[in-house]
Amino acid sequence: MQQSQKKEYIFLDNPQPLDIKKLMQEQLDLSHINHLCWDYDGVKYKYEEFKTTEIFQICNHSAALTATSLVQDLKYDAAYNLAVQSYRNHSDCISAFIPHFEKAGLSAMEARELMHDQYHQQLFEIICEDHPHVIAACPIANALYASVPDHITHSILSHGSKEHFIIPFLESNGRIVHFNQDYIFDLKAINYQNKHLGPGAINLVMNKVGAHPHETAFIEDSVKNLQVAKLYFPEITTILINDNTDQKIAGVDVIVSSYQDVLKALPQHQPALDLSRYTKPYPLQAYI
Repeated sequence: MQQSQKKEYIFLDNPQPLDIKKLMQEQLDLSHINHLCWDYDGVKYKYEEFKTTEIFQICNHSAALTATSLVQDLKYDAAYNLAVQSYRNHSDCISAFIPHFEKAGLSAMEARELMHDQYHQQLFEIICEDHPHVIAACPIANALYASVPDHITHSILSHGSKEHFIIPFLESNGRIVHFNQDYIFDLKAINYQNKHLGPGAINLVMNKVGAHPHETAFIEDSVKNLQVAKLYFPEITTILINDNTDQKIAGVDVIVSSYQDVLKALPQHQPALDLSRYTKPYPLQAYI
């Protein structure tokens, strides 16, 4: 009788964990992409450049200063706490203050417009004065932008103020030349409808740019914003900027550590796509 061969198994003393993020980055294929839609805060600069807790303190401080300048009876400590609640519950610096503005005789829309502009102007001034390294030009990053093929369109979809924060930021770091200002959309442009509330915001951007979801990459630091986009537009490529997450997340195609990883992954040739201008109707609704 033939003896069965004994199977030998090799056991590793220190097995290496599977690096999901590295695998996703290696598989990142942007050969079909013509349009990069960027978030701004937490993507084009990292909160860690301030120290994570400090940037939120700066934002809360700026919101409190702005609100107390607009509502006479609102005290700084109460306004600071409202700012904390607004970011935690609404992902913006405005919503929690609306009842106080209404008591002062302003409509919700008037309050949003005043708070949105003055808050971001105040915030940018604080960054310029106390954290100028964050808005300084980076030769390596600027060279990467300059190397992006001409057929690729950049857009920005941010809750930040276009006039008082995003454009001054881009002018300071020397990257404004790579952006068509008509393709910069802030919270005001999307009718104060936060991005995670529905597909209206990302749909508006694609319509204005004339880009189909299939040729669009949406780059965010917010999982919920990406998940909403992926739910309504399964063909869109969703990219999460996150240093701390290495697990697969529903609705997220790839996780990278920096926006520079995205720029480095772009091909140098134009994809051959025959797509008509994108016009899927997801109207914006006022979030008041």
